[in-house]
Amino acid sequence: MMITFYLLLFATQLIIPSNLVAGDDLLDQLKALELQAGELSIKKESDCFKAIGNRAFCSCVRQKSPIGLSFLQYIAVLTATNAKVLPDLTDGEYHKLVEAASVARKECAGNLP
Repeated sequence: MMITFYLLLFATQLIIPSNLVAGDDLLDQLKALELQAGELSIKKESDCFKAIGNRAFCSCVRQKSPIGLSFLQYIAVLTATNAKVLPDLTDGEYHKLVEAASVARKECAGNLP
């Protein structure tokens, strides 16, 4: 039993270095995406505050609305009639986005005086 453990430990030590390179690249990409999402989130809240002027509402919109959606896109998605504002998305993806933005609007509207 103990020999099996040491053999497995030795085998993982031989395998890990080649996987670490790919893992490091993925980790770097993940960190870059996280940084980009944070920057977009801050810009969304800033743009909202410029337009609405209510910090609580805008903070809520930043937290509750879909991450990749800018404030202008958030407004466009919520106010569009039947036209697809983001044509690159499939119909299913677009409907999910509209639903998520609508839920965020309902939750955040409670923060308005």
